[in-house]
Amino acid sequence: MNHNILKPSVIECAIQKALIPFAHYKRVVVALSGGIDSVVLLHALSCIKPDQVVIALHVNHGLSPHANQWEQHCSTLCEQLKVSFKAIKVDVSDAGKGIEAAARDARLAAFARVVDENTLLLTGHHLADQAETFLHRLCRGSGLQGLQGMLHSRPLTNTQANTSQCGSTALPLAKKAQQGILVRPLLNIPKQPIIDYAQAYSLAYVNDESNTNTRFTRNFLRQSIIGRLKQKWPQVEQNIARAALHIQDSQALLDTYLHTDFITLDPLKTLFGHSIQLDVLQAMPAIKQTHLMRYWLGSLGLPMPSHAQLHEVHKLILAKIDACPEVRTHYYSIRRFQNRLVCLRVLPAIDANTVLSWDVSLSGLPDSSEASSLDASSGVKLTLPDGSTLIWCGQGKITPNSPLTVRFRQGGERCKPLGRKHSQTLKKLFQEYGIAPWLRERIPLIYLDDQLLAVGDAWVCVHPAINNITVNTASSAKGSAYKIVQWRD
Repeated sequence: MNHNILKPSVIECAIQKALIPFAHYKRVVVALSGGIDSVVLLHALSCIKPDQVVIALHVNHGLSPHANQWEQHCSTLCEQLKVSFKAIKVDVSDAGKGIEAAARDARLAAFARVVDENTLLLTGHHLADQAETFLHRLCRGSGLQGLQGMLHSRPLTNTQANTSQCGSTALPLAKKAQQGILVRPLLNIPKQPIIDYAQAYSLAYVNDESNTNTRFTRNFLRQSIIGRLKQKWPQVEQNIARAALHIQDSQALLDTYLHTDFITLDPLKTLFGHSIQLDVLQAMPAIKQTHLMRYWLGSLGLPMPSHAQLHEVHKLILAKIDACPEVRTHYYSIRRFQNRLVCLRVLPAIDANTVLSWDVSLSGLPDSSEASSLDASSGVKLTLPDGSTLIWCGQGKITPNSPLTVRFRQGGERCKPLGRKHSQTLKKLFQEYGIAPWLRERIPLIYLDDQLLAVGDAWVCVHPAINNITVNTASSAKGSAYKIVQWRD
C-alpha cells in the first residue's frame, strides 16, 4: 500500500469535515453505484457512524447486462455494513441529449424521489473527476459558470423531480421546495488514497465495462488526455482543481454584482415558470444582458444555455413588441409576453378530449369572513394531466349528484363573466384578460351540468347554480374578479 500520498484515514477525515456544516440535517443518502468510489464512501461513512440516519441509494440504469448483478452487490454490501438500502430502476431515454446526459438526468430524477429538505446526498466524486469535468467543459467552450467545475456542496434542485409525473424535464420552475444538499466529501481527494482504502479493508466493488469505452467523453479524457498531461505535470489534477476554485471565487464576486441588477428586473414566479421585466433588461448593455440571463437561469437551478441558444435569446429580447418568438432547450423554453421575458418548463401536450370528474361537495370551505383571503389549503384538489392542480375555494356546496367536470378548450366556447353584460368567445376573453398564449389551450374549463361555470381561476361565468355558490373576490389587473378555484402548478 502506498502511504506516501495520504493515509486511508484521510477518507474518514474528509467525510467528517464535509458533514460539520450540515449537522442539523436528519438523513444522509449515499449515491451507491457499486464502484470503488461510492463503496469506499459508504464504508468510511459507516465507520464514522454519524448521528444522521444513513441510507444507500442505488440507481439501476439498466444499460449494462450486469446491471441487476450490480444492484445485488450493493444490497449485499449494505447488509454487511448494516445500512438501509434502496434501489430505483430508471428508464434512460437519449432524446437527443446523448446517453451520458440522459443517464445523469434519470439519476437526478431518482435522487429527487428520495431526497427531501432534511436530507444530504453524498456522492463519491474525487479530484480526478473534477479535472475531467473542468477539461470537458473547457473543450465545450464553457464560460465562468461552467469552468467552476463541480462544487463541494450545493442545493440539490429538483430539475427532474416530476419527469415521471407529467413528462417534462425542468421542474425547479414549477416546484420551489428545497431538495436538500448535494455534498461531495472526496472532491479534493486523489484517486490513489481511495484505492488504498479499498485495499486496506478488502472491499469488493464492481467495474463498469463502459468505463473503458473512449467513445464516452469522460473516458476519453481520463485515458487519452489526463494521463499524458500527468507525464508533463504530475500535479495537474491538483492544479486544475485550484484553477476551478479561483473561478468559483470570481463567479461568486460577479454574482454579488449581478444580484443588484437582477432585483431591478422584478423577478416573479408565474404559472409553469418564472419571468423578468423585459424593458428594463432591454435598456442594459448586451454583455450585462448575457450575464443576467445566466444568473437568472442559474437561480432557477437550470442548465446554462449554449452560446447559440443565448444568441437566439438576444434576438428574442430585441424582437418586435407584437412578436411571439420562442427559444427551446431540452429543459425549458424562453418566451416573451406583455413586457415580460418568461422561462417555462417543458410542458406536455394536452388532449383536448380529456374530461375529468371533480366532486367538491364535501369540500372543507372557509367561512365568509375568510373567503376573501383565498386560502384554499383546505379545499378539494384535482390534479390535471400536466401536473398542475385545481383547488376549490368557493364557499357553499354543489349538489353531490352533480359533480363538476373539467375539460379543455376545443374551440367555440363562450362565457359571460360575472359582472359583465354580454357573453363573449373565450378567444376574445383570453386576449382581453391577457392570458398568455401558452396557457390558452391548457387552462381548465370547469363545467356544472354541461354549462361552463369557470375558466380556470381567471373568471367565473354566469350560471344557474351561481346563487348557491358564494364566490371569493380578489384584486386583479382588471379590478375585481370572482374566484371559486385556484389553479397552481
